Amino acid sequence: MGDGSLSSGRQIGNYCIVAELASGGFGSVYRGRHAIFTERPVVAIKLLHTHLVSEREHQQFIQEARLLERLQHAYILPIIDAGVHEGFPYLVTAYAPRGSLRAYVKRLGGQPLPLEEALTILTQVGAALQFAHEQSVIHRDLKPENILFNADNDALLADFGIAMILESGSVRSANTSGTPAYMAPEQFRGIVSKQSDQYALGCIAYELLTGRKPFVDRDPLVLMVKHTTELPPPPGDLNPHLPPHVEEAILTALAKSRADRYPDIATFIAALDTSDGQMYPAEGAANPGPAIEPTVGTGRIAGTEHTWGTEHHSSGIERAGRTGRTGRPQGTPVHITPRATHAFDDILPAPSGGLIEEDEHGTDAITYSTEPDIIQLPASRSRPPGTLPTRRLPPVPDTARSASTLPASRRAAMPRSRPGGQPSTDLEQDITTGHNRGYPVPSRPPLSAPSRTAPGSTRVAPRARVRRPALLMVGLLALVLVVLLVGSLVKVLAPQPTTVTITPATVALANSYTLTAVTGTPDPAQRQVQARLLSTKSAAQSQTVNATGIAQIPAIQAQGVLTFFNGRAIVQTILAGTTIKGSDGVVVTVDVNVDIPVGNPPNLGQITVSAHAVKPGVKGNIVPLDINQQCCSTDHTIFVKNVGAFTSGQDAQSYKFVQQSDIDGAVSQLASRLTSGAQNVFNTSIHINEKLVSTPRCTPKVGSDNNAGDHAATVTVTVTAVCRGEVYDWGAARVLVEGLLRGEAARNPGAGYAQVGGLSSSVAQAAPVDGQGTISLLVNAKGLWAYAFSGARLQDLKYLVAGKSQDAASALLARQTGIQAATIQIAGGDGRTLPADVGQIVIVVRAP
Repeated sequence: MGDGSLSSGRQIGNYCIVAELASGGFGSVYRGRHAIFTERPVVAIKLLHTHLVSEREHQQFIQEARLLERLQHAYILPIIDAGVHEGFPYLVTAYAPRGSLRAYVKRLGGQPLPLEEALTILTQVGAALQFAHEQSVIHRDLKPENILFNADNDALLADFGIAMILESGSVRSANTSGTPAYMAPEQFRGIVSKQSDQYALGCIAYELLTGRKPFVDRDPLVLMVKHTTELPPPPGDLNPHLPPHVEEAILTALAKSRADRYPDIATFIAALDTSDGQMYPAEGAANPGPAIEPTVGTGRIAGTEHTWGTEHHSSGIERAGRTGRTGRPQGTPVHITPRATHAFDDILPAPSGGLIEEDEHGTDAITYSTEPDIIQLPASRSRPPGTLPTRRLPPVPDTARSASTLPASRRAAMPRSRPGGQPSTDLEQDITTGHNRGYPVPSRPPLSAPSRTAPGSTRVAPRARVRRPALLMVGLLALVLVVLLVGSLVKVLAPQPTTVTITPATVALANSYTLTAVTGTPDPAQRQVQARLLSTKSAAQSQTVNATGIAQIPAIQAQGVLTFFNGRAIVQTILAGTTIKGSDGVVVTVDVNVDIPVGNPPNLGQITVSAHAVKPGVKGNIVPLDINQQCCSTDHTIFVKNVGAFTSGQDAQSYKFVQQSDIDGAVSQLASRLTSGAQNVFNTSIHINEKLVSTPRCTPKVGSDNNAGDHAATVTVTVTAVCRGEVYDWGAARVLVEGLLRGEAARNPGAGYAQVGGLSSSVAQAAPVDGQGTISLLVNAKGLWAYAFSGARLQDLKYLVAGKSQDAASALLARQTGIQAATIQIAGGDGRTLPADVGQIVIVVRAP
């Protein structure tokens, strides 16, 4: 499930899959429709590949999804739904049919976008980022792949959820997140802030307006070195038509130090659209007044500052721009209300396990030491009227120009002004200090960043910063000491709270469950999980060995026939064993008794009889008529001869033959290494969530060209190792038994108790049942549940013990459900009676 794709027609939650759009290491994306309300628009379903194995991870995902659902903005891809499918989390978002910015950039083939089009995209993305930052959320993985286009061709910022969820402890991600080509220098050190998003947006602006990334390399380590130590080529060198103020704004956003970048995204986007990148009002200007209607075609709004407020998602957004994308004609005035910025608005609070540290510019930042949850920025803090701003502006040069308006095509990303056209109170000028409150603080560009000036124009440098007198510093130091002294007195004089420490009641549950693993489709309701029969074999290998068997073939006697002739008128008998010696000295003997018949003169009686050479060997192979003589009688009336040759006589000889030990020896040499290889193949076929029932059974399969006993000098043996075994889905078995144990806990001890930590599960027994892959499993599961005290319950306990004596309060607490033990520490009063004011009672619940 976690590493495979789902086919069309399958259902995730209330949505049916239509087609797979993409798949990667983190998850798969599908196009889908609502299973019930089929007329609803097509959606995108993002199914993560991380299995949520514990209740804590499940709840954390839900909390993260709820946070992401709050990001409702015109230029943020909205999250429609979320859930968990078979243990895997998923998000449902709107479907962006026009693809990603990355795909659009690829189609351009390395050519930069037209300036107006690039600034429109950057303005829309910037508006989304500014809104997210004001909602205390950062993106952390901004790149063209995460910028999509809807049917109206508007740019939508996507994958807030994917970036943050993958960084959370629920999926145990790495400490450093992001895409190296777009990561800020501090991000490689685990330091993240809103300026990290600004740096990434600067990289995207660089790429859109030059056709290439600021730094290019396939090695992430090389990219880290480049981002942290090198300056990118000036954008104007790659795109000569780029206005100097746009180049300067991009290089400022790409500053190595966060302190040298713009204070927020709004200021960066406004700097891209101003003629000189400066954000100061004209020197001596009074408080900015209402917006002035610009001359048609000038694209300017005099006396106003261009930044985002906090109403991007409201229905009052007025959009203007190109025909077909907006509902307003070009040149329609829009009043922009800037908001105050503060020195520490962009700093992250330390997440669980994070450390607050100070970077080289004295700015707090987060260094991750463990896996954080969703990183959420603190809410923006407003400054009460009449107080000093936290950052000072340098004196404004005489030639400073008021900020220009954004083009009408990008004013849609801006919020409208307050009713009546009046600026925010944050724009009031502090007459005593000369500061214009509410204007973004301009950041100094990098020292080595080139400054391009249009032909014929003059760049006026700001005046040097004026230092306050030393007396002011002394006064501030005295004010700090007074505040510290008053705080200490308040702490001493304030009544000390009474602390009630409660140890919650706990229940340890443990049980054993019998499961069945089947090779077919498992039914969890029947406590079944998946099983598989595995069989793997190695490649065949052969070996030829010499035969070791030696045997002797005995000599063989030559065989033939003799013909006897009878010269008498009576029958004559030749007895078996009668020997006759031929002319070459070979002695033959008659095999059987034979009677020679009487002849009929002039013809002699004759008979033929089998005979053999007395001595075995080839010498007995006599030629025809080697025997042609009288024999066997004293009167010389019997004549004998061999008409044909004697044959088949052989001398004795030795030979080799194959023994079984020859075959077994070759098999032994091959099988040891082949079995090891087959076991490796077998182990690689076991899925990460599966377990073996027992050690795989590996046997050699043997073949040979000669069998044992065959006459042969050699034998060739061929061996293939085959391994067989049964596996079962341990991941599913663990989820099943832990779910059964949680079900028992829901009944006893009941809903008032919550699981503490994770559950422990182990296999006590696993055995095959039928030889067909069915396996019987005995699985143990155990866990700890503790009574969960709600806020209302703790408040009730405070009222229960308020005003009681320590002994009476202890007795009352001892009788309460869910309390295993309680201790009371009374501070102040008579030391024996709890305060009657519940506000002076603090209840601490110990971790079980």
